[in-house]
Amino acid sequence: MASSPSLASAATPTAPAWTSVYDVKADPQGIVRDNPGANNWERAIQQAGFDGYTVRHASESQG
Repeated sequence: MASSPSLASAATPTAPAWTSVYDVKADPQGIVRDNPGANNWERAIQQAGFDGYTVRHASESQG
């Protein structure tokens, strides 16, 4: 049986090529503060040109 292309690609790990990730907890540009509600600040982060965002949880060790 031939291997499936989707299975082959799933076996190859990839990492996102993000170059600018916004720290929601630190909120250095006030994006979260100025855009209340998750949908609003997510959209504002994207419109500000960030590739994504990170949210640190209080229960997790961040080193």
